[in-house]
Amino acid sequence: MEEVWTKSFEAAGRTFEAVCMRRPFREGFEVRIEVDGETLVFAELGYGDSALLEKARSVVESHLASKGKA
Repeated sequence: MEEVWTKSFEAAGRTFEAVCMRRPFREGFEVRIEVDGETLVFAELGYGDSALLEKARSVVESHLASKGKA
């Protein structure tokens, strides 16, 4: 059975939700974030909530900047 949980965070003045899923047979977990109809996905190696939220903020802000929305 797959383990799934969510974390809310703020980036670029907006609130987003990171959906985290344990990755079977791999270290850490996968994170998915919906941003303006696009799904951003990255791996998190389990360094804790602070590292997860900081990486999520960074990924979202970078994506928005690349689209000219940040």
